Amino acid sequence: MNHLFTPTQWDVIKENYTRWWAGELKRPLINMTVDGFPTDLVEPPIKKNWFTAYW
Repeated sequence: MNHLFTPTQWDVIKENYTRWWAGELKRPLINMTVDGFPTDLVEPPIKKNWFTAYW
């Protein structure tokens, strides 16, 4: 039993997945931002390398 998505939402997910792998989806497959770190750690002195993948 599916509690996360409706059948219609699954159809959209499958379509996006198929288009992404075919190189036809003009955006990332998922939109994700990873941010934050434990406050007791010191941020290392290295250049930030932001990465965004686009097809």
